[in-house]
Amino acid sequence: GNSLAQNLGGSSTYKDGVVTAPNYQITNLDGTSSTAATVGDAISSLNTAVTTPLTFTGDSGSSTNKLGTTLAITGDNNITTTASQGKVAVTLNKDLTGLNSVQTVDANDPNKVSTLTAGGTTVTDGTNTTVYGSNGLDINNGAVTLGKDGLNAGGVTVGKDGINANDKTISNVGDAVNGKDATNLQQVQDIVAKSGEGSQAATDALGNSLAQNLGGSSTYKDGVVTAPNYQITNLDG
Repeated sequence: GNSLAQNLGGSSTYKDGVVTAPNYQITNLDGTSSTAATVGDAISSLNTAVTTPLTFTGDSGSSTNKLGTTLAITGDNNITTTASQGKVAVTLNKDLTGLNSVQTVDANDPNKVSTLTAGGTTVTDGTNTTVYGSNGLDINNGAVTLGKDGLNAGGVTVGKDGINANDKTISNVGDAVNGKDATNLQQVQDIVAKSGEGSQAATDALGNSLAQNLGGSSTYKDGVVTAPNYQITNLDG
């Protein structure tokens, strides 16, 4: 009797020819507790726990697996899974392929968004948008564009046919060095000034020469040749 009670466990005892029923404490799968008063009940509870399958769910779908069966965890396109030493590593491939788009958002400003698609890249701050695609670059909603025909910035264009400043001032142009270099206003003014100096010198030389040839005390000054004064002795003395 004592041997039987001891083997039954569950606080079973033997006294005066009577073996008391055991009291097995069982923790159920849902975390609750219950008791079994017979070996059969205890084994039944154990059987229920062993045969109850595990259910796995994902972003879509689910899988039910009994204990002892294998659950395969597989990646898809850009996801790789590796099982080793009791762990399953799920990693994102370094080279991504087959994506429809990639979007990033500024953590401090949700209006600042960058979107990459097969057609190009779009960057916006909520007000202005820049697009880079197969046709070129479009900055600030078309304020500046760069394409196969050239650059356009507010009407000023630079292309294969030349530069159109659209009546805008071109500033900080260096001094021309070679024959086909563009000159700046300062260079032109210097040339005009030097030309004026040479012209004035030539005019002064011509005026002095004319006055000298006229004689009669004719003089030249400030662009004016004074009238000559010839002294004449008449026939009558």
